[in-house]
Amino acid sequence: MTIPILKKVCNAQLPEAMVDFSAIPFNARLGVWLVSKWFSQRGGLWVGGSVILYDDRMVFEANSLNNYFHYNLSCIEMPFKEVISVEFEPAFITNIITIRSSTQLLKIRCYGAKQLRETLLDLCKSNKSIE
Repeated sequence: MTIPILKKVCNAQLPEAMVDFSAIPFNARLGVWLVSKWFSQRGGLWVGGSVILYDDRMVFEANSLNNYFHYNLSCIEMPFKEVISVEFEPAFITNIITIRSSTQLLKIRCYGAKQLRETLLDLCKSNKSIE
């Protein structure tokens, strides 16, 4: 087992995430449904968790609260050797990093996104995925 280089609290946009309405109080279900519908039409729900960086890959894990309130949350693993690009996007309050591979697209947002992007780029370069 490898030791993590960095673990950072963040949100990830997950198109497959679905709200578990049985976990939502009845009087709040309509509001939650409207919000989840709006986000699902814009790329997916933003789910809280952690991004964990290793020498050769990055992993996103949803936190336990989001695991309780959502279906279809799986651990997302992306090997650095498959990464095509790591892009920075300024946004309101927390900035967004878009990581693309040949098979996946992962958007994460967090405080310190610029520094995290630089760390991701360094790890991708050391794994020879990005020049």
